[in-house]
Amino acid sequence: MISVILFACKKDNFTTQPNKDQKFPVRIAIERFTQTSEDFDGRKKSSTNAKDAADSLADYIQHLYYLVYNNSNTLVKRINQTTADSSFGLIQDSLAAGHYTIALVGSKNETYIGGDPLFHFQDELAFFDFPGGDVFYKKTGIDVTDSIAIAVNMDRVVSKLKVQIQDAIPTSVKNISIQPTTYPLPPEGVNAGIANNILLYSGTSSAFSGGAGFYSPYYFPVPDSLHGTTNLAIEMYVLILSPATISVIIRSLDASYGTITEKDVTQVNIQSGKKTVLKGNLFSDLPGEGKGVHVGLNDPGWSNDSTLVNF
Repeated sequence: MISVILFACKKDNFTTQPNKDQKFPVRIAIERFTQTSEDFDGRKKSSTNAKDAADSLADYIQHLYYLVYNNSNTLVKRINQTTADSSFGLIQDSLAAGHYTIALVGSKNETYIGGDPLFHFQDELAFFDFPGGDVFYKKTGIDVTDSIAIAVNMDRVVSKLKVQIQDAIPTSVKNISIQPTTYPLPPEGVNAGIANNILLYSGTSSAFSGGAGFYSPYYFPVPDSLHGTTNLAIEMYVLILSPATISVIIRSLDASYGTITEKDVTQVNIQSGKKTVLKGNLFSDLPGEGKGVHVGLNDPGWSNDSTLVNF
């Protein structure tokens, strides 16, 4: 969880009833970064110093997005920052009197924020793809009438999914695809999946008709150097706004992306801030390949309550 302070500074000429054109300085600063328990990467942070907090922020995210929406959910201001900015973690703005929804997104990788007019979204959606990276998000409402100070905690909104293939990779395998999808598995031919976006002014996800708004499968290329090796580990980050039970489809593919083998792992419990490990054999159905499926193991590099999956 990343803590920030949001406050507005009052101008000398502030009146009790500002005119509609008057704007007030708004400043969002990283005040502290506190981790009371071990996070995904095994780091422990505890700082009450603003500079230390900003420094630790850069350990987790490289991009910071600030978006302001009015009562009609129309975007009125956007500021992007990266760690290359000397003021990373310090956002200064000015807003006219009124009620606003402020959305903050912090991400390890660059995040596409926009929309698709075909689905009547413009500047309200943050989209993510695989393999992804760490993501924090928070929305809060503010009323600009006078000087204000609001603490905002940005929460991690991704889970890390690790797939470890224990048996040796055949030479015919050129790609491995991993597709988190719904549980129960969608019927054959039905386009469904896990939402890959945040509707920023509401904090929900939107899935559109025709399959838009879902994660596409992640294709991991298998070079010749990996043929014959064991224990291949593939990691990816999955946006998850609330705990859910999903399915994960794992396929090995040939050079033409034809399916060689497939394993469907169902009833996978997934939650933001936790790591889920799927561990087993993918090629056990091929002639001459080893049989058997092994259990998922906890990875100590993540929080102690990381999710365990048996398949």
